[in-house]
Amino acid sequence: MKVSGSKSTKIKRIVRHFANLVIRDVAEETPPGERYYQYLVELAARDRANLLTNRIITKDREIEGAFEEGTRFLFSDKLGLELQHMEGTDHADGCIAFGKANELLLWDNKSKETVYAFPPSHLRQFKRYIRDAEKRVSCFLIIVPAVADEALANALRLKSECGSDTDVALISAEDLVWVAEEGRARSSRESFNLEVLNATGILTRTVLDQRMRLFL
Repeated sequence: MKVSGSKSTKIKRIVRHFANLVIRDVAEETPPGERYYQYLVELAARDRANLLTNRIITKDREIEGAFEEGTRFLFSDKLGLELQHMEGTDHADGCIAFGKANELLLWDNKSKETVYAFPPSHLRQFKRYIRDAEKRVSCFLIIVPAVADEALANALRLKSECGSDTDVALISAEDLVWVAEEGRARSSRESFNLEVLNATGILTRTVLDQRMRLFL
């Protein structure tokens, strides 16, 4: 926090800092993936104040890696899904095979301090990931802090241009965590049915609730 200003200004700044502070009960011995999962929403939003105060990260450059690892924990440990290994470095952040045809769900994490609007550079990047995949990508999931309404246009464009009729879904980290927690509560299956996420558009809480009622 800034140290300049009058005494009253400093006090207000300190009070505001602690009022916005998120503290979760995470034991010191908790594995990194689970720790990052507990702060997935803050990692997505690059909330440095909370991440640094709670010692989730020590440097800005750790945010992306922590966001990715926390998401892997969500899919593997919370949803009981088997993650696929991907060769090289130019690929999406995660991959899961699902369905009778053993097609793929790819996901990519995009942390940002503001809402995500799906820039053209990401359209080109994601199109490459889909086309380079070894099997047909049934769903490409983009995990962000919050989704701007205008992001839908490039989601539809990517579905049209990728050449494999891949569904392109956008979801906030907060809603994905809600899915992980609700999915365990609503279903007795060991693994989560990814059809819940297999759609094109913005996966709002309302949409997710409807799809969970249908597929779980």
